[in-house]
Amino acid sequence: QKPAFWRGFALIDRGPADVNGANAQPTSRDAAVAKGGATGASKPGQWTMEDTTTFSKKCDPYEQGGKPLDPAHALALMDTVDKSWKLSEDSKTLSCEWQTLDLVLAVEFVQRIAVISRNENQAPLKTTISNPQGRGAPHIITVELSTPRLKGLSYADFMLALKIGYLPPPAP
Repeated sequence: QKPAFWRGFALIDRGPADVNGANAQPTSRDAAVAKGGATGASKPGQWTMEDTTTFSKKCDPYEQGGKPLDPAHALALMDTVDKSWKLSEDSKTLSCEWQTLDLVLAVEFVQRIAVISRNENQAPLKTTISNPQGRGAPHIITVELSTPRLKGLSYADFMLALKIGYLPPPAP
């Protein structure tokens, strides 16, 4: 009998004819996994939504082989984004700054960035609103883009920078 947290789950092998799950059969690995034992493979299984359990493929959502963009490639992609974006010396982050005297406008601008980020499914590494000079001085909005999972930049970071670049900047 499977432990309570395993009820409703099964490791399933699907052949080419079983793309939609028809005729999918639980494997002998079910019993070993349910008892907390090994899965019989060199790597533990990975659960995926409405898909088979894989043992040989890893999830690569950025389609970059799990590696960040190399510096030369990141530098070449800088032509695709607004000139206000700056590439860090180590080519691991993109950053941009805007200024406005009105804190409410600064917050609204960051909210628009949040909407784009949610739609792109790619969040900025850091978004800050600061006022280092105090009252009456402009608020500085800083956005840094990088992909922590890759420990550097991805194509998704450049796409997000491109779309943020189309936002009207906050009024000074």
